[in-house]
Amino acid sequence: MQRYKTTWPIRKIIKKIAIRAGINKNVTPYKTIKPSALTLRFNDHVNPRTLQRLARHKDIKTTLIYDHSTDKDALEYLEKQVHDIDYTLLSTKEQAQVLMDKFFKGEIDKVTFDTMLELLRPEHQTRGEITGYS
Repeated sequence: MQRYKTTWPIRKIIKKIAIRAGINKNVTPYKTIKPSALTLRFNDHVNPRTLQRLARHKDIKTTLIYDHSTDKDALEYLEKQVHDIDYTLLSTKEQAQVLMDKFFKGEIDKVTFDTMLELLRPEHQTRGEITGYS
């Protein structure tokens, strides 16, 4: 990797990339790209300490400036974590209940509901493995 003594070559490369991408405004690596990248990683729920190290910030407060999440974002994240259930750990009755809840909420259609319910029948299962597909 080539080390530049000044930021001028980096700025020149960034400008060329921006022009090719159709971005007409002034784009700089440290005032446009780095903050955008940090904000996107925060939105992906990356650990703030990891981002602090990647951004080379001495103080975590500097990194947290780029965290624009709200209480609503935190609630959505927690709800998503609750809904990401490992269905293989549930009993057949609990799996059927989850399917019924999803069907009533409109998250799955009737054909999918019927198909999944059919796969939960005892003749389609052996030792906890679904064998409905041949």
